[in-house]
Amino acid sequence: MLARIGGVVSFAHDLYADWVRAHALRDEFEDGALGSFLSNRSRSPVWRRALRLLGIDLLEQHADPAAWRSAVAAIDQAPDIEDADRPVLVDALLESLAFSVKRGIGLLHDDVWPLLATDDGRLLRRLLRRIRVAATQPDPVLSRIVARSSADPSLARAVANASRVPAWPYWYGIISFLHRYRDEVPLSAFGDAA
Repeated sequence: MLARIGGVVSFAHDLYADWVRAHALRDEFEDGALGSFLSNRSRSPVWRRALRLLGIDLLEQHADPAAWRSAVAAIDQAPDIEDADRPVLVDALLESLAFSVKRGIGLLHDDVWPLLATDDGRLLRRLLRRIRVAATQPDPVLSRIVARSSADPSLARAVANASRVPAWPYWYGIISFLHRYRDEVPLSAFGDAA
């Protein structure tokens, strides 16, 4: 579980470290200090992964997503977190909606709809944009074509980022959720939901 390399002790695998960080975040959340705890960690990708795990945990350990909604509010309203960092942290919690497996991967809770739809669908739009990245993978066919036809690695990276295909297990629940609320999707979110 732990590795010692050159006098430095670290976790043998990133998942162990993420798990420990997620539990630290849970403790801070339960103490009402999540926002202040994240204020000096908000730019670190490892804390964002842990925040997504916290979101998954909050969704799976409670019958309703009230605790998850409280975590979103704690970050969204935390005075200690810089405005530029706040959306990235909230996005990590939004991603947890798609990766929660208690009711099936991506089967979003009906109780989160009011939060996603408020403010002209601001969080819904962000969720859909994040899912297009987090729940997709580079198009393997196009990636192979580019790899064979070009020696330029920057072109291969650009194609991998621009041409993505859904990782279907995560999309079933999202599509079902959007279909259930198809008559209530805010007009501003139509483009992202399409």
